[in-house]
Amino acid sequence: MSVAIRTERCEDCGHQVPTYDTIHLTLSAKQSRICTRCFNALIAKRVGVDFEHPNFAPIVLEDAAGTTHEFHFRTRHGGDHVAVEAFEIADHQAGGYEFQVLGDPSDDPIRIFQQLFERMRRALGRKHIEENEHGPQIAKSAEGWVVRGQIEWDDEEQGRVPRLVIDGKGYSWEQIGRMLMSFEGFRLKMETYDRSEER
Repeated sequence: MSVAIRTERCEDCGHQVPTYDTIHLTLSAKQSRICTRCFNALIAKRVGVDFEHPNFAPIVLEDAAGTTHEFHFRTRHGGDHVAVEAFEIADHQAGGYEFQVLGDPSDDPIRIFQQLFERMRRALGRKHIEENEHGPQIAKSAEGWVVRGQIEWDDEEQGRVPRLVIDGKGYSWEQIGRMLMSFEGFRLKMETYDRSEER
């Protein structure tokens, strides 16, 4: 199931790494593209901590509809925290389902990964949108008609309105609006929160 992944050379260590695993770095008017391993080593040195960059192999998980999803991982040291991220690849970059868990730099990266994995399993076990003869519709669950997703830039709309990724699939603002019209006269509660949180 592996997808084609574009690579580029890290300007620090010289290794070829996946493009999604690089960072554009600007230091004192010098710009470079380095891998996250080199970036993490730089940050750890600056804050004076030891940090061993973990490597997590891609994994394949099945969602509630039986569709398989291949997830890739990256770890980023933020000085006062470590972020472990999981994502699918679309057009050589992160896309589809995306997850993130934050931990302390002194935490065992395996423990952060385990938290991330459990979050992924819970999310893939839920179905927010179902298809019927009228097209995509908001699915009813034990929580009611609840939709969770991620807000993204919509190139086709030049950023005038967002695109939402729900159940790992992108929906335009117009598609979301059509789904909401099934609830004309109802009330709506909209909540936004950081990608590292789970609600």
